[in-house]
Amino acid sequence: MEKIFTHLGVRESLFSHADPQYKQFNKKLIPHIDEREMIGVRTPVLRMLAKNIANTNWRDFLQESWHFAHAEGSGALYFEEKMLHGFILGAVKNTELDELFHYIKYHIRYLDSWAAVDSFASSLKIAKKSPLHENYLKGFLEPYFYLPNIEQNEYQVRFALVMLHTSFIKKDNLDYIFDRVSKVKHSGYYVKMAKAWLLSICFVHFPNETKEVLFDKKNPLALDEWTLKKTMQKIRESKRCTTEDRAFLNEKAKNLF
Repeated sequence: MEKIFTHLGVRESLFSHADPQYKQFNKKLIPHIDEREMIGVRTPVLRMLAKNIANTNWRDFLQESWHFAHAEGSGALYFEEKMLHGFILGAVKNTELDELFHYIKYHIRYLDSWAAVDSFASSLKIAKKSPLHENYLKGFLEPYFYLPNIEQNEYQVRFALVMLHTSFIKKDNLDYIFDRVSKVKHSGYYVKMAKAWLLSICFVHFPNETKEVLFDKKNPLALDEWTLKKTMQKIRESKRCTTEDRAFLNEKAKNLF
């Protein structure tokens, strides 16, 4: 008989795997999340549970959890529950794209930490399945680069930028990536860090093309000084950065700042 997962049953299971030391470790990494909203469950446990739920009644489970969150208000879901929901959507198979993205869109509104954003984005392998899937994902992400009241949606914007990193890093997509980076106007730390991370990845894969836009005097990426500095820092920290490129960046830093 197929196991039926319920919101409260899964919550009980999460608490049975609580690790107080890991909770404190996570709290240091994500300081803005209230400690009372963390359980302390390690990621492998969440992934395994997500895989099991994705193979059974994942739709009913997510709907029940979101109904609970809607009824109880902000903070009703634990950090680990939000992580779990993202892992479930990343593990779902044989589902129509329209239906899957309906659930993805709903989940995005609950993202409230860089960890939940990045783990979710890394779990979604949709674009790699086919050009059709890639184009569908591009269309889905587009509104997140131009959100109204964009300053109030830091983690949704970060999600779109991290998805560019996890799903679209190839030469044919560089113009698309650079254009979307230039379109995002947001002062939030986690958005600016996402830009820097994305551009550093572009650089180590395609240094010549990325140099052209990073150091063009016309500033086509519309980067502020802080984000450009952080981008250069992250490139230099990469193990894939060559000695020549590191020297080039050091010289650029002397002249630019």
